Amino acid sequence: MLVGKGISEGIGLGKAVILEENRLKIEKQKIENISAEKQKIYDAVKEVESEIEKLIKNIDGTEKEIMQAYLMILQDPSLIQETIKIIEQEKCNSAYAVENGLNQIIKTFEEMDDPYMAARSRDIEDMKKRILAKLLKIEEIDLSKLPENTILVAKELSTSDSAKMNLKNISGIITEIGGVNSHMAIIARTNEIPAIVGIRHIFENIKENDFIALNGATGEIFLNPTQEKIEELTKNQENIKQEKQELEKYKNKKAITKDGHQVELLANIGGPQDIQIVIDNTAEGVGLLRSEFLYMDAKDFPSEEEQFEAYKKIAESLENKRLVIRTLDIGGDKDLKYMKLPKEENPFLGYRAIRIYLDNVDLFKVQLRAILRASSYGNVAIMLPMISSIEELRKSKEIIEEVKQIAKDGYVEVTLLGQNVNAYGKDFTDRNYTFANLLEDLHQTEIKRIRFTTSHPRDLDDATIHAMALGGNIMPHLHLPVQSGNNEVLKRMNRKYTKEDYLEKIKKLKDAVPGISITTDIIVAFPGETEEQFLDTIDLVKKVEYDGAYTFIYSPREGTPASTYDNPLTEEQKHQRLNALNEVINAYSLKGHQRFENQIVEVLVEGPSKNNPDMLTGYTKHNMLVNFPNSPDHPCQVGDLVYVLVTKAFSWHLLGELKNKNT
Repeated sequence: MLVGKGISEGIGLGKAVILEENRLKIEKQKIENISAEKQKIYDAVKEVESEIEKLIKNIDGTEKEIMQAYLMILQDPSLIQETIKIIEQEKCNSAYAVENGLNQIIKTFEEMDDPYMAARSRDIEDMKKRILAKLLKIEEIDLSKLPENTILVAKELSTSDSAKMNLKNISGIITEIGGVNSHMAIIARTNEIPAIVGIRHIFENIKENDFIALNGATGEIFLNPTQEKIEELTKNQENIKQEKQELEKYKNKKAITKDGHQVELLANIGGPQDIQIVIDNTAEGVGLLRSEFLYMDAKDFPSEEEQFEAYKKIAESLENKRLVIRTLDIGGDKDLKYMKLPKEENPFLGYRAIRIYLDNVDLFKVQLRAILRASSYGNVAIMLPMISSIEELRKSKEIIEEVKQIAKDGYVEVTLLGQNVNAYGKDFTDRNYTFANLLEDLHQTEIKRIRFTTSHPRDLDDATIHAMALGGNIMPHLHLPVQSGNNEVLKRMNRKYTKEDYLEKIKKLKDAVPGISITTDIIVAFPGETEEQFLDTIDLVKKVEYDGAYTFIYSPREGTPASTYDNPLTEEQKHQRLNALNEVINAYSLKGHQRFENQIVEVLVEGPSKNNPDMLTGYTKHNMLVNFPNSPDHPCQVGDLVYVLVTKAFSWHLLGELKNKNT
């Protein structure tokens, strides 16, 4: 018998299938063509990326969410930056650079104190192996064709391995390396596949086609067990199954004592990942949500918005059933590395929970605001942990009432920021919640203006366009960087969309949100850009009719493929193209601004104009800058929403007169 660590409960019976990884021998070689060797890495990464993207299309649920997060890591340019540097400095082969460059990143993650982040080192290890397999032309084992009742045995199972498996044919998983926070463990528990990790010298102890019986709860593994042991475990398996079936009968019944007293049956949960279990088992609500899940795996205190989104999602899922949220119960055996708590002889009874919060009121208020905002979306209550005196209770209630009043005051404008805001939610492993969902929820709030930037054309989907069409507090403006109007240039830029794709999305936006203001980013003189390709960009600008644009001459960035491309254009030619582009942009920008002449527009006051302190400046709903004189009788303040009559339009701003304050 072998004993490891059980990470997913259940009984597994079946034949062993050994997944023994290829042992790659990487030797350092001197090379002459540095650019070609760097390109090999870029090509290999793209191959792996393409495979993962195809895989994502064929999976769903937890597996899909995990693979989307995996893909985001793979697409991060910094992942291979170190490998490129090694090639440039040592003039060595790509495989050697990948092996050594990614090993440095893996080591960094392994040394992190956070168990979740440390577990991500295995994902990068997997990426390294897959990139190397592409560089060295090594074929992979097809995990989708495993036989029925397979007990899969491996040194470790990667994220992508788990996603490729036919889970219906797997009766159990045994690995040498792994942990409770690994993606494999999450997938095993989600699919109720018994799993055990920590079996040393695994390939010496377990052979191909060995019949295996395993207990995922105890970590016990029986190799070629006796018929008696098989019958024992089979009976155990049946008992577990029958017990579950028996309990199923009570799902929809009320909890009533023999003397007729009804008991409220509530669940205790550790985070959003548990909410489906509550729903499936028809609990009457959540009696304790341990809010520590937001704090324990973080590098810093979670923001109000992060907490609000988590609480709101759970509250909505419960459909007005009771949700009791316990405020942060830290201390004792739960420590936050970013919060330097004093060391005590008896921390469980000492400085913890509410006592910490009453000394750190600002942190307390952040969580309370998030809970109170979430209460608009369900039946939410607050639990204060470790109250030991009436004074602590009174002080806590005073703070809660203060926060309630602040919440009533509201916010005027919120801007959602991100390098690619459309990617919001793709890394969530516990729920299906997209950027479009976020916009829809913010639309229901009392916040008067919602903006977001920056969007990537590749990820701008119909759902987001539909959310923008809701109007109201969702502002009719979108900054959508195009960079170029030529498909070949876009391909070399790795933008992953075509001119036609972009124009189709612009059409959808204009149809869905009449009068929408669209701005963009454009780069001219990208390496290899011909005159005809530049004219394609001019053509796109004329088709879109942008209300404004940030335009740039290409400048090389170290570590990118483009930095190795030849650029035959002179500086004079580059500036000529930029000037020609700006001339067209300015004409359409003026046209877009002129449509507001002699119209009254709503403006959010930002303060005095930088060029003229006697004038105020602010932005319209369409994100157009407006300058106007203040009122001597009723002066405007920063944050006021006012009405302004537009008297004159320019390419980059509007001039107007204050007509009415709407404060």
